[in-house]
Amino acid sequence: MKIGTLIIVFLWQLTAFGQNYLMNGNPIKDCGGYFLDSGGNAQNYGPNENFQSLICPDSTTGTHVELSFAGVDLLAGDELCFFDSTDISASSFLGCASDFAAAVPFKVQATAANPSGCLTVLFTSDATGQAKGWSATINCIPSCQLIQSELLSSVPAADPIDGGWIDICKGDRVDFSGRAIFAQNNLIYPQSELTSEFVWDFGDGSLGYGPNASHVYNQSGGFTVQLSITDQFGCTNTNFISQRVRISPRPSFNITDDIPSQICVGDTISISSAVLPGTAQVTAQPNEALFTVERFRADSLPLPDGDGRVHSTKITINDFAPGQVLTNVNDLLGICINMEHSWMHDLEVNITCPSGKRVILQNQEEIIHEVYLGTPFHDDEGFEPPIVGQGAEYCFTPTAINGTWTAFANDNVPSKTSLPAGDYNSFENLDELVGCPLNGDWTITVIDYWRDDNGWIFSWGLSFDPDIYPNVESFTPPLVNHGWMDNPTIFSNTPDLISAAPQNAGMTNYVFQVTDDFACQFDPSVNILVLPPTHPDCYNCKELTTNLQDTSVCEGESIQLNTAAPEQIEQAITFESFPNYQFSKNNHPTTKPFETSIAVNSIFPTMITNPTLDIASICMDIETSGWVSDLRIALRAPSGELLLLTDANGGQNKNYTSTCFSPTATNLITSATAPFTGSFLPQGNFSVLNGATINGDWTLIVSDCCGNIDFNILKSWTITFNNKNNISYTWSNPTGLSCTDCPDPTASPMEDQTYLLTLEDSYACQAEDSLHIRVLNEFSAPEVSLLTMENGNITFIWTRIPDAPTYEV
Repeated sequence: MKIGTLIIVFLWQLTAFGQNYLMNGNPIKDCGGYFLDSGGNAQNYGPNENFQSLICPDSTTGTHVELSFAGVDLLAGDELCFFDSTDISASSFLGCASDFAAAVPFKVQATAANPSGCLTVLFTSDATGQAKGWSATINCIPSCQLIQSELLSSVPAADPIDGGWIDICKGDRVDFSGRAIFAQNNLIYPQSELTSEFVWDFGDGSLGYGPNASHVYNQSGGFTVQLSITDQFGCTNTNFISQRVRISPRPSFNITDDIPSQICVGDTISISSAVLPGTAQVTAQPNEALFTVERFRADSLPLPDGDGRVHSTKITINDFAPGQVLTNVNDLLGICINMEHSWMHDLEVNITCPSGKRVILQNQEEIIHEVYLGTPFHDDEGFEPPIVGQGAEYCFTPTAINGTWTAFANDNVPSKTSLPAGDYNSFENLDELVGCPLNGDWTITVIDYWRDDNGWIFSWGLSFDPDIYPNVESFTPPLVNHGWMDNPTIFSNTPDLISAAPQNAGMTNYVFQVTDDFACQFDPSVNILVLPPTHPDCYNCKELTTNLQDTSVCEGESIQLNTAAPEQIEQAITFESFPNYQFSKNNHPTTKPFETSIAVNSIFPTMITNPTLDIASICMDIETSGWVSDLRIALRAPSGELLLLTDANGGQNKNYTSTCFSPTATNLITSATAPFTGSFLPQGNFSVLNGATINGDWTLIVSDCCGNIDFNILKSWTITFNNKNNISYTWSNPTGLSCTDCPDPTASPMEDQTYLLTLEDSYACQAEDSLHIRVLNEFSAPEVSLLTMENGNITFIWTRIPDAPTYEV
């Protein structure tokens, strides 16, 4: 059952059930049950009351009375006070409910200084108004001297120190230091921290032990820390430190759809941002978080081979209003048990509410149908405790449709297989719990009736609708700062607007960072794919120029046609990535390297045939805090070929700074000195990439072999290919040409010809040009006659030659 609500999981211990006692002046002699105001669970206490009740132990489970209050709801002028004796003498005065904050749980106990073990309770009310009052669990404990727990300090400290909050970020650690105050030490017996057990409940299901404890909070929300101190006789502190810890929730971020998902190299993009809703493209808004009422106590309970053994556990719930009862069964969302057992039909499981009302969840029946719960370990009969198997979560809910465990198993589960995890109906109707007080002891009991099978219960819990919890504390850390993190492609950067123009291809991340009032930083990114200029969506057909000009030749002569255009255009195309990723031996040793990929696309040719010609470089920036020789770096091609770039080079020095590996470099990385800057031949050989696919994911693989405290930052890396744009030539008139698919054929026309040339590159871009060749016939020499020659001028004539259009003198 997946319930997105509040779960309470309980500590295993024996419990007892009892009746309700109202505050009416009558004496009470019991070690169980519930002590309530005169109105009980359903009504307020009355006006002008003046009751004095004596509560004494019945000698069944302990010698001294203890009252556990979930909280007290009294109006001004009304008071509930406690005395450590059989009367209300001033010397025995312990305190009043007004000494504690409203709705805060507390305990009152008869101390070892009181041989009667009784408590006297005095309640007075005036006529001006009444409230819900209280509900307290009656327990009997050994003769105990008072113990108070105290939080000495925390790191970070609470603000304000007295009654404030510890405000941290998700994943932060808090250190706690506490102490015990033994106000009655040596009255009956000696008390010492050395003979006492300190247990910290961090509020999120985790426990710590000892006067000093430390905890990392890995989920957002509010949690209340408690310190329980138990002395050598099992006596515990009567107060609650109730230190509140607030872990900042992640703000809500909205990124609009009008930011392009991809652009071309050289394009300019602008992104606007703001805190709180608005018209900006990226906005951040703080979120509210609630204090949880979860009580996770995942102490495992063994269920050894049984013959009627009873295993019980309880929790004292104090999160509801005094006197609040379950009014609708649907407010109880479920009772869940995480467990394993090697024979389901051995067990009876029941739940008992604070008023003592019991409901059987699973009834034991002698059915020879071997059904398991979870995945038990089978070969541990007689072992105590049993060998731990794997638990499954089974929930009893008011809305289940699977039927009971037994009914579902009989119809659907083959013998010697496990009951599936999920929601089931209880054997008795959960409606029987309506009217139960919500505050107080909720107890689950498991009875194993048959021998030879066993198991474990790992945790169990009650889940209530969060709407029935009164006054759940909330908080909303305001956002106090925002802006964009630096990126090499950004040329204008303000907190509310960036403009960028990426010059290389690859995935570019623009990180918007906000800081809240807890000093927590959150940094969503806007990811934009930058396409290379060779991509079909970005490629601009370049003008393919030729130098064809009309000409003439004599009959029988040849001429070479020269287009003055190349057969191939080469262009270096760079793809880049900015991981800005921190790695070390701790998170990425050589057996678990960090991998970061660049998606290369639109490169011609599509396969490496000569690395020296096809690959220009692989470059990177890596900042190291320890020895650079701890690093191993390799490159994997899309088709799987692996090139070792460097391994254990550079000794104790630091950093790969603008370090490039190129097939045309002359310096070996193995012979160079760190910090490595410039172009180097790799430790491996580029020839291993022959035949590798170019377009696809190229992956840089980095790891750190040594040094537990050193760390490295892979800031960026690039890979550059020599893209080749091939140009094809087609001459449409083959007459007299030596070739029709070359740029410079020899033409030998016998008569006038017009030739049309079509050029096409690898991107299907085309250009056309043409030229006309006139073929001239042979002519006889004309007859020239001199007419006159005077004053420096010569006059002559010649005979006309047929078909000769022009003459040159």
